[in-house]
Amino acid sequence: MKPMTIVRALVSAALLAWCGAAMAQEPTEDAQASKHADILRLLEITNALAVGQQMIDQVILIQRGALPDVPAEVWDELRKGFDLNEMVPVFLDIYDRNFTHEDIRGLLAFYESPLGLKLMKTQPQVVEESMAAGQKWAMGVLERLRTKLEDKGYVV
Repeated sequence: MKPMTIVRALVSAALLAWCGAAMAQEPTEDAQASKHADILRLLEITNALAVGQQMIDQVILIQRGALPDVPAEVWDELRKGFDLNEMVPVFLDIYDRNFTHEDIRGLLAFYESPLGLKLMKTQPQVVEESMAAGQKWAMGVLERLRTKLEDKGYVV
C-alpha cells in the first residue's frame, strides 16, 4: 500500500470516529423527546409523585403531633397547597442527566417485571413503616441527648 493511501485511510478513519463521537454527544430532538417520554413513563409507573405525597403526609402528621392546637382544617388546607406536579420538570432533568436512555429502558423493564411490580405494590407500606421506625428512633435519640445534657448539668 502506498504511503499516501495509508495517510488517506487514517484520516478517513479519524474523521469517521470524530463524527461518530460528535453525533453521540448531541442527541437529536426526536431521541431526546423519546427519552423524556420514557422518563415520564418511568415516573408514572414508579408512582414517584404518590411517594412524594406520602412523604408530605408523614411530615404533616409529625407536625400535627408537635402542634396539637392547630385545627385539622388548617392542616388539610396546607396539604392541598402542595402541587407535586411542580416536581415533574425537576425529576425529568435529574433522570435525564444521570441516566442514559438505555438505562431508563432497563429501569422500565425492571419495574414492569414481576419483581418490579412487587416492589411497587409493597413500597408504600415499606416507606410508611420505615418513616415510622425512623421517627421512633429519632425520638429515642432526642431523649438520650436530653438525659445526657441533664446529667452534665444543662437545663433542657
